[in-house]
Amino acid sequence: MKARMIYAATGTPIIKTSTGIKVVMAQRVKSSSFFPGFHVFPGGAVDPKDIELASAFSQVSTSVEGDIPEIAYRIAVVREYFEEMGVLLTRRGALRTDLSESLRTKLLNAETNFLEVLDKIRVSVRELPIEEMIYAGTQITPPFSSRIYVARYYFLSWKRQHELFPHAKEYLRARWISPQNILHEFDQLEARIPPPVLHVLRMLASKPHDITAKQLARERDIPHGIDFPIEFAPHYEVIPFLSDTIPPAIATNLVCIGGKEYYMVDPGAGTIEAKKHLIEVLQHKKIQGKELVGIILTHHHKDHFEAVPAILEQFQVPVYAHEHTIRKLEDQGLEIKKSPSELQMATEQGGLDRLQIIHTPGHTKGSITVYHPRSRIAAVGDLMAGIGTVVINPPEGNLLEYLNSLNRLLGLDLRMIVPGHGPLLFSPQKALRDYITHRTQRHKTIEQAIKQGAKRIMDIVKYVYKDEIPSKLYPLAARSVLAHLYALMEEEKLTEKQFGQLIIGYELEKFPSLETLK
Repeated sequence: MKARMIYAATGTPIIKTSTGIKVVMAQRVKSSSFFPGFHVFPGGAVDPKDIELASAFSQVSTSVEGDIPEIAYRIAVVREYFEEMGVLLTRRGALRTDLSESLRTKLLNAETNFLEVLDKIRVSVRELPIEEMIYAGTQITPPFSSRIYVARYYFLSWKRQHELFPHAKEYLRARWISPQNILHEFDQLEARIPPPVLHVLRMLASKPHDITAKQLARERDIPHGIDFPIEFAPHYEVIPFLSDTIPPAIATNLVCIGGKEYYMVDPGAGTIEAKKHLIEVLQHKKIQGKELVGIILTHHHKDHFEAVPAILEQFQVPVYAHEHTIRKLEDQGLEIKKSPSELQMATEQGGLDRLQIIHTPGHTKGSITVYHPRSRIAAVGDLMAGIGTVVINPPEGNLLEYLNSLNRLLGLDLRMIVPGHGPLLFSPQKALRDYITHRTQRHKTIEQAIKQGAKRIMDIVKYVYKDEIPSKLYPLAARSVLAHLYALMEEEKLTEKQFGQLIIGYELEKFPSLETLK
């Protein structure tokens, strides 16, 4: 599957104060589809009109990411800042006129374009602070999903602090704040910050912004998890590694939890390069004085444990899993311990942090969730997915147990869910309710298909999935339908005789090969 590339530009004005610098940070609304509730720099996707405006500059550079001229990215920074903060950045200063709000509304509603906005405010394209911007590197989204964001970062030195008018539909608030203060809020779990922005802020907190920009500009090819940690809460990292998993997913999310001592969840790196990268991440942590004290497996599927042997060659640590998972992996030559209900690790401050291990069967009989109470984040393995769907494959998978597990997680005060594959789920309660609703409605639809005369399991598949998935995925959908049929028998809504008739000619134990799904 070819990844969809989205090219974006983001930037922040920077002012110098007697105690350091301040930057503009804006908090996204909680209903946002991208990092809801997170603190970010203003910015967004490059618009085709930005490319057209770039032609007004004689010194248009050669194309960069996405065959987009460098100046178009800089124009996008100014346009996005006007749309999001209600202020036009110019060489004369930050402008806010009586027309600003109405023009912003029209621009956001596509009733005008940025060039017309400039004409109304009486600012020429040449007056935009294009040359004054400092390029501060390019950040690329890790392979969580098929959409890859390529964002170029810019700094712009400003003489004084100007007022901010954040667009209410996009942001809860915006403010000038020092990198040190927003990082303190992150450490206290008072502010959520996306990993790329967190990385930039940490550098700004320790170096002048011009030196930071130069260093960031050289970091393009640094692998994730080493000099660029993918940290979503203090000492909580999620690093995707390419694995032998079911499409549309391409990677398994490795989770590292802890400071001085840390646990690793689901090392499923499946390629030689991915395993090498994973070992380099562990060695880097060792150099930093961090000790790996254990590996936790959420379940027994290969794409969640494949890198364990390579890790154990260099790091002699215990491997923990549910007893059912241990039985499933007996032929792998791995020594695995039954996971206790709680694991502890030493913090950098000399105290203890802890993890709760919760049995959440449904995808498999031995599936567990690793819950970190301090950050209120749950690593759920394949109980949920950030991309694609969760396979409930009988007899190992059980629909009713699966629904019970989802309801159990609803009882936790979660801030975030880390699925085994794909993007993180930043609205966990909504995601859980959506999963429960979807599976419950699907259950009713399958029951309805039987009542309307479906004779065989593939008849049900075509009735339920005909407008949702390509026919090549029908064999996989049939496994899900089978789980529902077993559940209907458990609920005494389907007799054994009816079940037997529906599966005539169907091989109960046959799971579709991975190749047929690609």
